[in-house]
Amino acid sequence: MIENPTAPIRSTRRSVLTAAAWSAPVIAAAVAAPMASASPCTISRNGTVAFTTTGRNYNRNANTTSGVATVTLQGAVTGDTPVRVDFVSSFANLTTGTTAQRVTYAPLAGNLQPTDNGLDLFHSKTGTNSSSLYGQKVTISFDRTVRNLRFRLAEFSTSSTNNNVFVDGAWVNLPPTSVTGTTTVSGLGTQQSPWIAPANSTSGQMLYKELTYATIPFGTSLVVHFYSSNATATNQQGLYIQNMSFSSFGRVNCG
Repeated sequence: MIENPTAPIRSTRRSVLTAAAWSAPVIAAAVAAPMASASPCTISRNGTVAFTTTGRNYNRNANTTSGVATVTLQGAVTGDTPVRVDFVSSFANLTTGTTAQRVTYAPLAGNLQPTDNGLDLFHSKTGTNSSSLYGQKVTISFDRTVRNLRFRLAEFSTSSTNNNVFVDGAWVNLPPTSVTGTTTVSGLGTQQSPWIAPANSTSGQMLYKELTYATIPFGTSLVVHFYSSNATATNQQGLYIQNMSFSSFGRVNCG
């Protein structure tokens, strides 16, 4: 028998279902791809903590020991939330032992106040103990993981009278990825080897250390310790946190 080449090809129900089963996943994958590329957890954006009058996003609470920065990330899109940065000040004092051993640090009115010079760490000291264990501790916490964190500890100085009544000393609990700044500010920035202002230096010289951290994971706090490394009994001293910037994702649950 000779077959008719022009006869129509009949499609069975089975062949139609088989074709549909193969084509459906291709369509689904094509739709899903743009959604994945727009994920808020794939784009890291930059942010700045502004202590200055212009563009300020930090506000001190109704006390001298805490404040909050609300940082809107650059290029934020709908659904992104600002990064919350908390600053909490506390004081480690020694109240036992002889009078010479005791030391008391206390906040002054300008402590944690935002200024055009930066965030003011401002306290008084009573007592002759000069150990780096005591002094002001400023705990900095972020509501999500941040990367490329950079800031300065600025205006390391000593008193220009009375045989250096105070000598600014500072250290941090987390080792920075890198440190730059004024070489005359000695030390490594650790409790055992704090950064120390050189003798007879003044705030006008703008001596500083600039710290960079590759990553601060969520739940990890950075603590800046500030104290006087001189044993003179009574003094007031200040130090500034300046130029704080970082990168992060627009959502708190991105990791």
